[in-house]
Amino acid sequence: MNNQKYYWNGTKSELIEICYALYANKLIEGENLHMLNFKETCSLIFDLLGEKLPHNPYDSMAHMRKRKKKESTSILYKSFKKCFDC
Repeated sequence: MNNQKYYWNGTKSELIEICYALYANKLIEGENLHMLNFKETCSLIFDLLGEKLPHNPYDSMAHMRKRKKKESTSILYKSFKKCFDC
């Protein structure tokens, strides 16, 4: 990979949400073509963006699932809505 640095401007919760979308859709493979688990996916993405990985990203996902207004706080929901509400 090149020597460029990339930075994340959103919240860690938003980044974890994106990691979960990548994991749930099985979009990233590791060595020997094995699918990364959720924590491995988080570790890869957080490392790529120079962010410190939370100790337990599973807890963050559990808290996100308990939100009352899931649609209004989800970065993915907002992005899809913006894209398809032309």
